[in-house]
Amino acid sequence: MPLLTSSQRAAIHAKRQTIMKPDSDFIRDVWRTIDKDCAIGAPDQASARIIGERLAAVENRRSDYKIKCRAQIAEKKKEGLKPIVKHGLIRGWTQILDGETIDSNLFGSP
Repeated sequence: MPLLTSSQRAAIHAKRQTIMKPDSDFIRDVWRTIDKDCAIGAPDQASARIIGERLAAVENRRSDYKIKCRAQIAEKKKEGLKPIVKHGLIRGWTQILDGETIDSNLFGSP
């Protein structure tokens, strides 16, 4: 397969043809080089609102997950279990050993 020039790769993208990952990375890199003061690079109010809504939705999901985890930990703690946490997620439960304390602030304060 012959190598594509920058303009050819941009044309493929503009025609909405299926492109390979290196080509999509190229388009992303070109887009990032656009000056933010330029009309095409400056964020408008609609874009800013959409980005804000998406960020708020992510924060709400994180908050809901933390609340659910705190409740689950409190319930399992009564049964003598503590969570096994990997990468910020509860992956299982194990017995609390005698004299062992668990971090009750594992998922932030309630």
